[in-house]
Amino acid sequence: MKNDYVKLIECFSTFQGEGPDSGRRMIILRFKTCNLRCPWCDTQVKMRISMEAEYKLENIQKTIYDTNSGIMVTGGEPTVPRHYDEALALLRDLDYPIANVESNGFNLVKLINDVPKSKTIHFMYSPKIFSKRDADNAIELSEKLLDFDNVYFKIVYEEEANIKYYCVWLSEKIRKMEASHKVWLMPEGVTRVDLIKNSSIVFDASERYNFNFSSRNHLIYGFIWKVVIKIYIETNKHYFSTEHTGICVVRRKGEDDEDLIKRFRKKYSKSGLSRELRDRMYFEKRSDKKRRKRSQAIRLREKEDEKQEEIERRTRLRRFKLRNKNTRREFKNDKSNRRQSSGRRTQED
Repeated sequence: MKNDYVKLIECFSTFQGEGPDSGRRMIILRFKTCNLRCPWCDTQVKMRISMEAEYKLENIQKTIYDTNSGIMVTGGEPTVPRHYDEALALLRDLDYPIANVESNGFNLVKLINDVPKSKTIHFMYSPKIFSKRDADNAIELSEKLLDFDNVYFKIVYEEEANIKYYCVWLSEKIRKMEASHKVWLMPEGVTRVDLIKNSSIVFDASERYNFNFSSRNHLIYGFIWKVVIKIYIETNKHYFSTEHTGICVVRRKGEDDEDLIKRFRKKYSKSGLSRELRDRMYFEKRSDKKRRKRSQAIRLREKEDEKQEEIERRTRLRRFKLRNKNTRREFKNDKSNRRQSSGRRTQED
């Protein structure tokens, strides 16, 4: 192998959760950097706070043989300059039954041309459309990608004008090519509740444009989180060495593996990535944990002090208003008394 190792933030065996190869056993190879910041990205927090680790290609190859898995090269964005050579090395040097490459199209055409044609690789182009300009750029790139038989389109669909504009154009192109198997629409959302709620819209759109529907099983069923948690359980460490990555969870006393996973999913799957989850999704040593708890205690005391100051401020304000009210009442009474005494003196005269 020409490259000895690659730098990734995730490397573990699971299943493909979306698109034409949904359900296939895959080894996720996730790069850290992305050229975009999508608001509904389901890996944005993970990319920001996860550390990169070096993974030997020979160890990845051994896992492929042991599990009979394909590989899924994803990110982040694997075609950005920082990751391009390593992504190419994975696709070129490893021996695998099938590979998926998930990309927003940044440098996808170059990667398709650079990988060996003998490899079985499905390139998944997922356009990110937030404006008319994004839609026009996606159409321009799609014109080139439609010439490749091993390129598939995965679109996160919303009832939005620019996405509809792109889908109308793509539908016409696909109809002429008789290649409806190449396009898959997916619901928007990062939680199970959101995905199920938005699926009805995507079903209607898939029928309207003659596209395929793809659920996002890794988010709906959470099997990727389950695999990562199991890795932590097996290592039985408070933080990961460079060979592992994932979510740091704390086991309760006497809690077995299944109860830990159920508790994790019940607590976090309803509302997505909560603040506590984001705090735990990084490599945490014992000293880091103490420092974090100390910082949280300081912030809690500061909030209590601010709350007490606000109560005192409001109390002073109420006293001031009450004092002014009493002063005005006294002044009014004094004025009334003077008026009455003046009237009596006039009568006496």
